[in-house]
Amino acid sequence: MKSFSWDNKGFFINGERKPLISGELHYFRVPYKDWRFRLEKLKESGANAVSTYVPWFVHEPNEGEFLFDDIECRKLGEFLNICNDLDLLVFFRPGPYIYSELTYSGLPEWVYKNYPEISAERIDGSRIGSASYLQPVYLEKVKKYIKRIVEYVKPYITSNGGPVAAIQLDNEIAGIHIWNGTLDYNPISMGFGTENGRYPQFLKRRYNTVEAVSEAYGFKYSSFSEVDPRKPQGELTDNIRYRISRDYSEFYSETMAEYAGILANWIREEGIDVPLYLNAPVEFIPRAKQSLEMIPKPIFVGTDHYFNLGQNYKGNSPSPQEFMKWTFSLDMLSALEMPPTVFEMQSGSFADYPPMLPEDLRAMYFAHAALGLKGINYYIFTGGLNIKDSGETSDIFDFNAVISADNKIRPTYNSIVEYNKFALENNWLQEIQREFDVQLGFTWEQYCDGRFGPEGMNAADYMHSGLFTALMCAGYQPKYVELGQELDASKLLIVSSEKTMSQSKQENIVEFLKKGGRLIITPIVPEYDECAQKCTILKDYLAFGDYEFANDTQKMISNKDVMYYYISNQRAYSSENAEVLAYSQHKKLPLALYKKVGESKCILFGGEFVYTFHSHADLITFLCEKLGCNPKIQSDNKTVWFTSFSNGSEKMLFVLNLYSGTQEAKISADVDGERFDIGSLKLPPMTVLPIKLK
Repeated sequence: MKSFSWDNKGFFINGERKPLISGELHYFRVPYKDWRFRLEKLKESGANAVSTYVPWFVHEPNEGEFLFDDIECRKLGEFLNICNDLDLLVFFRPGPYIYSELTYSGLPEWVYKNYPEISAERIDGSRIGSASYLQPVYLEKVKKYIKRIVEYVKPYITSNGGPVAAIQLDNEIAGIHIWNGTLDYNPISMGFGTENGRYPQFLKRRYNTVEAVSEAYGFKYSSFSEVDPRKPQGELTDNIRYRISRDYSEFYSETMAEYAGILANWIREEGIDVPLYLNAPVEFIPRAKQSLEMIPKPIFVGTDHYFNLGQNYKGNSPSPQEFMKWTFSLDMLSALEMPPTVFEMQSGSFADYPPMLPEDLRAMYFAHAALGLKGINYYIFTGGLNIKDSGETSDIFDFNAVISADNKIRPTYNSIVEYNKFALENNWLQEIQREFDVQLGFTWEQYCDGRFGPEGMNAADYMHSGLFTALMCAGYQPKYVELGQELDASKLLIVSSEKTMSQSKQENIVEFLKKGGRLIITPIVPEYDECAQKCTILKDYLAFGDYEFANDTQKMISNKDVMYYYISNQRAYSSENAEVLAYSQHKKLPLALYKKVGESKCILFGGEFVYTFHSHADLITFLCEKLGCNPKIQSDNKTVWFTSFSNGSEKMLFVLNLYSGTQEAKISADVDGERFDIGSLKLPPMTVLPIKLK
């Protein structure tokens, strides 16, 4: 009997720790006669799984009329039997939303045409043309569909001897709203104006009393139901606007979690015991966190990664900026104690231009190997024909996939084969996580809520395009860590902070420092909690005082007379009881301070930067070395990046050149306490080179 499970390191397939390697194949698009051939090519590539959408509109074309196995595009059972014959696990994606460039995103037309009241709404009451997840009529229709599709698939789950290993809950939950530029404000779903409605009950849980919410929102309300986030009353200061925005954002995340929980419970009620899962684009992972608390176990989360889906994307090829985003995405999954998994890993594009090139895809896949990827689903592995009038962008859903809609094997197939071979031959990487020497602290709230920060850069942008980039260019190996999780007191912690941080996370940093932890905090120390209420726990412990803007040039001079350039939004702090590490250029105001606090060592750096000059790498090295953290990688080329792995007996260094030109670098590396002289390397364009160290 097949089996599928996981821990925070990776996956177990049929009881053995192996990489999850899957490809997306849509049975309702690929011609029936080609199913076996294409599944065999997937298996030959090294895959052990296949993923498929199951569209609502295909199996309930008319309300109440559920159809299976009558025509080729509905022969789902036969498709699953072929997968079982080929020993391929199936990841089953029944929606109800599936997107996939289908009209109505895979929902039947009758749902929208017959029940317009299900629509989500913007804050001004206008409809956005997609459903409100918790609208009662919508849930009624979805329940009938989910119950029927689950009843059908039950004999095919792994515990019944079939191939279906996991079932996805909806698809990219929240996308139908956020990608339309809004959260959902459907008054029926959210319960505005009714005391037992979802939003008034959320406020009651958060503030306990009407008096408390009145104080927070700056207006005297007589009941929770009187509070309407669409029409706030009273004088709206910045703090109040932030609280209202932040509260509604968190409330919206709760409604997404409730919706996922409802779908999960319907599935579990039918006796389905295989794992459930969510896929979330990078920006939705923080929202998915709340869903984990409301979904019956087992449940896991993966993400979606693309670099080129047409000319609206920033680049045509993988880039260091994309690598930064992928690092953050997979590290967020690690913070959720999930194995780093990409459920939609680009292997094609619905757009013919810019093209999908094998060199770019290889670079993408091996860049993920460099981050410790444990699970991959190529999206899509092969395309086909859209059912008549169902395609939103075209009649043929070829997606420039590795196997075309007419069975041609494209050169990009070799990129998949090469990565799969590497992952299977280096199975020892499945048992470990990548090495790191610096923790980059983030909070879930920074990525869910409205911003209430200081003048200057967004803290998240600064963390990515400033701090992360500088650390990589300087030869460090950073890892993003959520500030609510247990922090490693043996590793340096760098925090890009705004004015707000929850009390619990401020306390967690203080505990980290009491254990002898080392901290760089920049550009300010938080003064408020996540609800914009005064909270100075961390500020009081560090005792760095208040700041004023330096209003000087964008240059900074260290106490060693080294000049650092393009340092913006400089904040000057009192140097009392602290060593000044750097000053503003002309006014000589202290911008970087060092002090010991108990057993800990701390630096407050009052500037910001987007990595522009290599002096920014020199700056981060200067600050880190002051706290006893030296880079493990030495290279004479700062634009070549590195990651490393070790299980004690086996060691590997990944060298990345994610640029369109050849680069050279002379490299030495400290991996797991052992020094290796790599020597000089010549790296062709779009190269990620894994080196086994001996």
